[in-house]
Amino acid sequence: MTVLSTLAAIAVSTSAIGYLTATDAKRRRVFGQEPINREPWQKWAALGTLFLPGVLLLALGNGAGFTVWIAAATVLGWVLAAMTPDRAARLHNRFMESAGAARRGITTTATTLGALVRMPRKIADLEARIAELEAELEQERSHKALPAPARSPKPRRGAAERKQPAQAAQ
Repeated sequence: MTVLSTLAAIAVSTSAIGYLTATDAKRRRVFGQEPINREPWQKWAALGTLFLPGVLLLALGNGAGFTVWIAAATVLGWVLAAMTPDRAARLHNRFMESAGAARRGITTTATTLGALVRMPRKIADLEARIAELEAELEQERSHKALPAPARSPKPRRGAAERKQPAQAAQ
């Protein structure tokens, strides 16, 4: 659980850093892009989202997770700051495509597993229906006194030909 909470904290903080780098007016001006109008509370909400996972990790007594989180947040912050907005947009698009493919794969897997779970019940239903139909057929046969279909032996090839010379000799 501590590893998952640490990874979740890193993901949340990285998304907050990404938001802050994408909407920073000075950074956008340097790269020749139009500034994005944002309210002051949006910046403070992003900063709170950036630091809250670290506070929660410490509150949960996960000191090692906090150390990993603070190191990852620092490194990923520098990585995101070093990217140009165009490169960050391409990275974002690739990530979203990958996330969509993963979601489709998970949906397909869940559908397949659901079908596998229901399969024994369907087989049991089919076997019960076959038993009903066989009982109905037996009832019809006994009611009409029809003989059960017998297997007719396959005639041997050449049996008629073997009898003809014997009959010709007599």
